[in-house]
Amino acid sequence: ENVISLTVVTPSGEVVKTRQKVRKASTGYEVTQLYIGAEGTLGVVTEVCIRVHMLQRCRAGVLCHFPEIKKAAEAVVSMLKMSRGTLVRCELLNAKMIECTNKEYKTSLPCAPTLFLEFQSNDFKGIQDEWRQIKILFEKFGAGGVKYSEDAKEFGNLWSARRGCYFSTMKYRKNLKQQTKLDKNYITDVCVPVSRLAQCIAETEDDFGSIGFPCLICAHIADGNFHCMIPYQQHEKKRLKQAEQRLIERAVKAGGAVSGEHGVGIGKKPHICLEHGQAHIGLQKRIKHALDPMLIMNPHKILDLDTNAPSGAPPPAAPNARHQPAVSSKL
Repeated sequence: ENVISLTVVTPSGEVVKTRQKVRKASTGYEVTQLYIGAEGTLGVVTEVCIRVHMLQRCRAGVLCHFPEIKKAAEAVVSMLKMSRGTLVRCELLNAKMIECTNKEYKTSLPCAPTLFLEFQSNDFKGIQDEWRQIKILFEKFGAGGVKYSEDAKEFGNLWSARRGCYFSTMKYRKNLKQQTKLDKNYITDVCVPVSRLAQCIAETEDDFGSIGFPCLICAHIADGNFHCMIPYQQHEKKRLKQAEQRLIERAVKAGGAVSGEHGVGIGKKPHICLEHGQAHIGLQKRIKHALDPMLIMNPHKILDLDTNAPSGAPPPAAPNARHQPAVSSKL
């Protein structure tokens, strides 16, 4: 939502500006979002105009843990119903992820589902007032171990576990002496309605655990988006992919998306029809064939396509094609 306009070079060589650089525009199709979501399959983005926001003078961080992940998720769902002005980030690490980062960074956070919050404002009073209300609410869901800091260095230390998720995951089983060598890190994400978040996360933890994988979760929980980071060896990948399939089916059944942030690329290509249906995917394919009839832009990503353009949609000629000089085969 912070992208205002794009300049795109199309497969035929035309340069297109998707909209004027104004606060509002309601003229024609919303092609800015089309190109943003295309993952490079419809053209090359050469210029981006973005919306910027004023930096706030004051920042504060909060860390608190909950007795179970369902309680943490329910606390966030209730918090979202409140009027919020200074809260800008709300992240969740599950108990396994906290254990993982403790091992790697020699920290001693309680191994429990933990929320990380960041507040920003031009004065600390507004932050303190809002946190006071949230804290009362969180305590109703069993929150404990609260750490609040307005000091920049301490604030950074509070968030160190969140920032170190990826690399600590690869060492998790080795640090626990369950593996003798470094694991690979399989990352997948889904996004569900916030009202279904608690159940979906809890079922996902149980599912991966039941087949012997530690399910390390990092969630942008206020968005309903959570990432599973699973340490694995190559011989375990087939079982892991089967568990991911169940995760995706669980998310879609809950009214969610097969990816909240990672996009489709190649990995999620087999799953997008489950979310969108055949008619929707057919529409996307027709857009791809119409705008990139030679299928040269980031090929084989997002959609499995026929090599021939659909009837009634011939490739558009390049501008002034008849006046273009022939290109020497020696070049």
